[in-house]
Amino acid sequence: MSSPRLLPFLLALLLDLLVGDPPNRWHPVAWMGRAIHHIESRLPDPADLTPSRLLALGAGVALGGAAATALLGWTFLRLIRLLPPTLAALPEALLLKSTFSLRGLSHAARDVETALRRPDLPEARRLLAWHLVSRPTQNLDASQIAAATIESVAENASDGVIAPWFYYAAGGLPAAL
Repeated sequence: MSSPRLLPFLLALLLDLLVGDPPNRWHPVAWMGRAIHHIESRLPDPADLTPSRLLALGAGVALGGAAATALLGWTFLRLIRLLPPTLAALPEALLLKSTFSLRGLSHAARDVETALRRPDLPEARRLLAWHLVSRPTQNLDASQIAAATIESVAENASDGVIAPWFYYAAGGLPAAL
């Protein structure tokens, strides 16, 4: 990671560990999700499309969303670069922080673990479904809940921590976004 990116990265990591994620109404990732949902709601019904047309529309949404987000990140960087570098590090860190959630992932896994240790299987199932998985959890036993937690943490660590850090190191804030 280049040295101009090191201070914003360290500040973003500190913010994540100390504060965690902002509420969804202030979270850029939630904004992106709402924008994608808005676009998808205006597309034709997938049942009415050929597989190649469906693939083309999906690719267009994905690539268009990525390009628009990267462009917003690039524009944001241009604006904050008008500030002295040490002052510009904080707003960059705030936006970079929105791309990952180490604290949130850790807390979600610990909450499930705590419920399993009590043992409170209904609560462990509820927490697993609420924080980590989208599949049904009502029939999972303790070992299945633990396995699902570990699998989800591994997957989410890749998507929600490692990938943003990698892309930030490789291409800065626009790439991380």
